[in-house]
Amino acid sequence: MAEEKTKKPYTAQMRYNDSKRENLNLGLPKGTKDKWKAIAAEKGMTLTEYITRLIDEDNR
Repeated sequence: MAEEKTKKPYTAQMRYNDSKRENLNLGLPKGTKDKWKAIAAEKGMTLTEYITRLIDEDNR
């Protein structure tokens, strides 16, 4: 029964992500992701927000 309760919200989240989000996979040297996450955290952002902002600013 507990499994059913967690399955429904997860399915709803997956449907939302499928309709509203895209995924991008990058092959980076080891340690790069953690380095970038730390930089983003220093600026009060998530890694996704940080990368998106940098790209958006570069394309203005």
